[in-house]
Amino acid sequence: MQIHYRAKLKAGAIHLAVSMVIFLALVPLIYFVWYPQPYFATAGGWHGVKIVALVDLVLGPALTLIAFSPEKSRRKLLFDYCFIAAFQAGALVWGVYAVHSQRPVVVVYDDGVFQAVVAAAFDEQDRGVDRIPHLSAERPPLVFSREPQNAGEAGGVFAFGMMTGVAKHEIAYLFEPLAENMVALLENQAAGIAALRQDTRSGKKLDALLERHKLAAADIVVARFSGRYGEAWMVLSRQGRLIDIL
Repeated sequence: MQIHYRAKLKAGAIHLAVSMVIFLALVPLIYFVWYPQPYFATAGGWHGVKIVALVDLVLGPALTLIAFSPEKSRRKLLFDYCFIAAFQAGALVWGVYAVHSQRPVVVVYDDGVFQAVVAAAFDEQDRGVDRIPHLSAERPPLVFSREPQNAGEAGGVFAFGMMTGVAKHEIAYLFEPLAENMVALLENQAAGIAALRQDTRSGKKLDALLERHKLAAADIVVARFSGRYGEAWMVLSRQGRLIDIL
């Protein structure tokens, strides 16, 4: 019985080691490419890593631990391994697809706050999507969502909201370069600084940032970032370049 138990652990450990290699290859892709800082924690990157870890590091090795037995024939073990590998691969593809589809592809300033818009929001859109990468040098791009300029655009916003659930700040044809609309952020600058400094910790981080970059408060613009998994303060230059996030 002890040999049986050890054999199961060995099989599970081998599967875990292989899964760990796959996991370690995926984490940098999620952290550096799909959910680059500062959006990893606030926009869902950490949640995505947990999904991949659950599928890759828990599900597969657990199935091997349960199914393996040294008393089974080679043919039966091969069948079990193929089934587990196919099941884990399918679950992993689903998990990676879910993480990829929810990655922030653009960060939009609208109604006084920045919000990340995920790739899935553009599935039903065909107008203005192609020009998004050209609106900003940041990755993901930082853009401004303007107001509808005519009845047709206003009707489009309403229709998107009713039929697809796409909000106004997610509609690509309303996007404009943030650098050309910094006046909208500057209008809220005093209130933003005051709100940021209400949190002592954020205020200290801001002071450290200003000292580190040799900047004065008049050189920056702050605006709240609202993510699916948390909020933060974005600190930008007056030209619309992201300096840091607090």
